Amino acid sequence: MINYRLSAVDATALNADKPGTGASAGDIAILVAMHVAGREIARWTWQTFWWTPDPDSPPAPSSPAIASQRPNQLRGAARSYAMAQTYTMQTPDQPYVGGENSGAAVYAYNPWIEARFAPADLPDSLPGLDPNGLPATNNHGVQTNCMSCHAQANYNPNRRVTAPRFAGARYVDLADPQFVGTLQVDFLWSIGRHAK
Repeated sequence: MINYRLSAVDATALNADKPGTGASAGDIAILVAMHVAGREIARWTWQTFWWTPDPDSPPAPSSPAIASQRPNQLRGAARSYAMAQTYTMQTPDQPYVGGENSGAAVYAYNPWIEARFAPADLPDSLPGLDPNGLPATNNHGVQTNCMSCHAQANYNPNRRVTAPRFAGARYVDLADPQFVGTLQVDFLWSIGRHAK
């Protein structure tokens, strides 16, 4: 696993961010999972990585086919991480505005992060189709898509009950009336959570 020893500054920051952690200088931090996003397209691209005990045959939503595409130059601990990526919410892809929740969902989630989500954690989910085109609730962590949830990200200082919230895999219209009275925060929930 990718890891490093915490400095005193790291430990202090971690304890401030996560009270009760009890981190100290010299403790080992381990990278279990992470998300990476990029602005190559209007809805961004979304990649997620997680440590897996069998990196050549990782669990869904990755696959042996995805693992086989790792470059040979990737060696050591970094080679032990699986990946899933998404560039669409559904297939066929829908337009940024005016589309429908009608295609087969594209599932892209991190087993260490989203897999534990239950329907209560994903209140703006909509039923639809799974990747095979079969009916699905799309409201559990293993039925999520980074783009669907992050497209809902907003700052809601007036606590409007109609504001978008977390969602499972589904189409999200970037001009949805739910955004009225909120500020869309460029797909980053962290901006809305930390805004003052």
